[in-house]
Amino acid sequence: MGNTTTISHDHCSWDGITCNRKGHVVGITILDYYPRYYCKLSQLKFSSFPSLLHLTLTHPYGGIPDEIGLVALGELTLLEHLDLSNNSMLYGAIPPSSGNLKNLIHLNLSANSLSGVIPSSIGNLKNLIHLNLSANSLS
Repeated sequence: MGNTTTISHDHCSWDGITCNRKGHVVGITILDYYPRYYCKLSQLKFSSFPSLLHLTLTHPYGGIPDEIGLVALGELTLLEHLDLSNNSMLYGAIPPSSGNLKNLIHLNLSANSLSGVIPSSIGNLKNLIHLNLSANSLS
């Protein structure tokens, strides 16, 4: 018999995925320092993760999509921890909708290729304890 690879269809058993007792994804942590796959943030369907509390990704590319903080669409409204640091392929502006992530406690966007003005809406993040925007071209 040849080698066979079994792929689990139970997303809660996948590496980097944390689920709650109901089977909803509450954490995504992908720390792949030798990436086989790059993730374009604008292609992620944030509405698929309404229970997401923690998101850490290495090697996403493109800009941070405005949809990340659109409360009207129910996007990531429970998110407490967002870390997209150390991603030289992450560029563009921080979307003003980021200020809608009201439950955010930790925001780390350091060491990217982000540029532009830091949106004043970041001031709406009243629960924010840790903010790191260093090593970008922000003003």
